[in-house]
Amino acid sequence: MVLFCVALLYLPTLQSIVAKSIPEETRGTHLSILGLMSVIGGMIASLFIWGMQFIPENGITLVFIVLGILILFIYFGVYKLTQFDR
Repeated sequence: MVLFCVALLYLPTLQSIVAKSIPEETRGTHLSILGLMSVIGGMIASLFIWGMQFIPENGITLVFIVLGILILFIYFGVYKLTQFDR
């Protein structure tokens, strides 16, 4: 029950922190990318729960590191595209 309550408080708190720290004209873009990343993260996490039977711990850690770096490149690429359009 405690975990459920913490999960319910996490996303609105994260969204409010992001919304206050980003300029108003790009706030929608950042919040949509934040939502997309959380959905993709949930999908990948559920796949890794299944995949832990076949992939060793070091392999899963390496895949998460590579995916994190890939997500950062995607995020910065989208950010540059939104800055270019202005």
